[in-house]
Amino acid sequence: MNGGVSLAVWMGGVAHEIDNLRRASHRFPQPEGCDPQEAAVLDLWGKFCAEHGTRVTVDVIGGTRAGGLNGVLLATAIARGMPLTGLRELWKKSAQLSADALLTPQQGGAASVLNGDFFLGKIQQALQAIGPADTGQGRDVTLTVTATSLTGDGRELHDTAGESFTEADHRRRYEFRRVRRPVTYEQGPDGGPPHFTPQPLRSDFDDGEPVALAARSSASYPVAFAPVPEKDCLRHFRSWPPWSTGSAREWLADGGILDNSPFQPVLDAVAKQSVSATWRRTVCYVVPSATEAQLGRDLTPPSVAGGETLSPPWTSVVSSAIGLPRESDFRDDMEMLGAQIRSGRSTLNVDRFEDMIAPGAAGSLARTMAAASSLLPYYREARAAAATYETADLVNAAPGRGGFLDPAHRADVTPVTSTAQLWLPDSMPAGMPATWEWGLAAAERILRLLLRAVRSKETVPDGTRAAIDEAVHKVVAVRKAVAKKLSDYQPPTAPWQPTAAAAAKLINEVYDELEVPAALHDLVTSAADAFASAMPGVAALTAVQAGLCLEVLDGASGLPADFRPSPVFEFLRFGLSQMPEMLAPPNPPADGKDILYGTRLSHFAAFVRPEWREWDWMWGRVHAAVHLGKLLGLSAGQVDEMVIAILAAEGWTAGEVRTQAEEVLKLTTADIYAQLRADDTVRLALDAVFALLNSGRRTSPKVPDAVASAGKWISALVAAHPGKVGPVRRLVRIPAWPARVLVWLKTRKT
Repeated sequence: MNGGVSLAVWMGGVAHEIDNLRRASHRFPQPEGCDPQEAAVLDLWGKFCAEHGTRVTVDVIGGTRAGGLNGVLLATAIARGMPLTGLRELWKKSAQLSADALLTPQQGGAASVLNGDFFLGKIQQALQAIGPADTGQGRDVTLTVTATSLTGDGRELHDTAGESFTEADHRRRYEFRRVRRPVTYEQGPDGGPPHFTPQPLRSDFDDGEPVALAARSSASYPVAFAPVPEKDCLRHFRSWPPWSTGSAREWLADGGILDNSPFQPVLDAVAKQSVSATWRRTVCYVVPSATEAQLGRDLTPPSVAGGETLSPPWTSVVSSAIGLPRESDFRDDMEMLGAQIRSGRSTLNVDRFEDMIAPGAAGSLARTMAAASSLLPYYREARAAAATYETADLVNAAPGRGGFLDPAHRADVTPVTSTAQLWLPDSMPAGMPATWEWGLAAAERILRLLLRAVRSKETVPDGTRAAIDEAVHKVVAVRKAVAKKLSDYQPPTAPWQPTAAAAAKLINEVYDELEVPAALHDLVTSAADAFASAMPGVAALTAVQAGLCLEVLDGASGLPADFRPSPVFEFLRFGLSQMPEMLAPPNPPADGKDILYGTRLSHFAAFVRPEWREWDWMWGRVHAAVHLGKLLGLSAGQVDEMVIAILAAEGWTAGEVRTQAEEVLKLTTADIYAQLRADDTVRLALDAVFALLNSGRRTSPKVPDAVASAGKWISALVAAHPGKVGPVRRLVRIPAWPARVLVWLKTRKT
């Protein structure tokens, strides 16, 4: 869920409709006292889901700015098993540029134009209004919210010559989870044998303070809202950077400055989710625009025919310089997403795997086994080199040690013959292995391959998926235990640059201490047995052999990258361009964003009037219905039926919406300013600006005296209510009175 200041209202409508769909699809009880027309919307979603045999689960949410705030509220409702009620009234009443809302005076002097304490208080009230935790309808969910550290430290890195330098990273991400059955792998007390330990229900959403602070931090638009300190309760949930940044508190601001579309943590979280039935995964990008802004599109191109070449105005140069880095961030995200969604390894491997295990395909498996056997020495070399690097990275990433940038061509592939490696095979298995010699990465990849092979097969019992899924999560628990042991190792030098022999020795010690080969053997065997029992004519050994063949063929050609499971998913963009034909005005807009108030006035306009926010909220629900209808495969008639039901719940008819849409599309910036003057909002906003300029609030470091003095003089000369003003400035205000009157008359309608 992306950012957008007052477009948070539109996104709130989207979040509300997503919540309606997911609750209706699971047949959750309707909220107490539910309006009959709202109940009709829920009934309709339930009917469509039943017709398509679909249940909708929202289990991963990433949010920034306005998306972070709406994401926090949606994730909390999911985790607590409550409907997302009260969100409409929150945006209607609290998101107002008025003296009793965002423009209320601030305690201790103005720290920003808008009152961040009022904002935080309303977030906390909204979280409380969602209701208590653990209603029996709570579901697992992972939420990532981004922020920007204004004061964050960097980490030390070393180049290939051993010289150190500092890498700064001001991006901050906070992850909150609700997990029903987390499992850990750990040694027993007093050095007893390692074992899996089921953990109690974990829910990071029971305490509203950390998630409220995360939302407040992410939405701290510079100057509009003051930055907030990273309290310990929030720091506990920090997921990025993954290295230590010291113990000092940090100032957090707008998450969209550096990380406006956190796709990677979303995809990482997707790979961790549990499954127990057939599933279809869709990543939905909720962004309140019809098209991404193209900076500079209104500039006159340079002349090439000898005519006069006009330089762009400095204002356009500055705005482009500020906006282009964000465009770069978005473009990089899209390129990464494109690479992920087209990553053919997992999907194609399933096809190859199914060809090898198909009844009567023994010859195909035998030929592939022979090819894999011939490539096994190269696979061992590649895995040994990868293990050397991964082990060094884990050890060097520990607090107080610098990372090391070592090129892949310097990988040590010297065969380690002094001792057997407990994580590298000697040969392809002719029978079911008595112990697991292939290491963690191979075990997890094979189990995920088995799980994906039964992903959409209707004939496979759900118990099969649950059994394989449980084995996957236990392998992940073993991987975390091994990583913890490796990172705890105290190297002889920092940074540590181990030889293949040194890395192999350390890995062997950890594998032996944690009894990893035996644990992995049991997990792979149980998952293969479950898979074979559900696949007629397929033996467990055949499934394991086919999986290992693909492991060798994929891993023998080069140095394997760090293991990061890539989920199989579809991608859908929730934007403003999909307007239902039944609501289109006679002259539809060239850019769908013009239908909203929130896209105007640098995305602040929806904060002007409650009825403007009601309009944007309604459109959020309508646009969501169109996109969700695509997900469900609804017909155009069914989508229209849903839109009509939503309009009725919001107090509109299709004809009224078309009429109002024409008026909104005609709205100019001058019209918006006229409304601001009529509501006295301009005066209140200027009062807030001058209060900030005149603020005596202490800062660290101190604002330069010249800057503070200039701000106070400007406030004294121009402000209608300058607050505390010394005798000299009060005296100077007298001759400035005529100019001041003219300025303030401009803020009023008459």
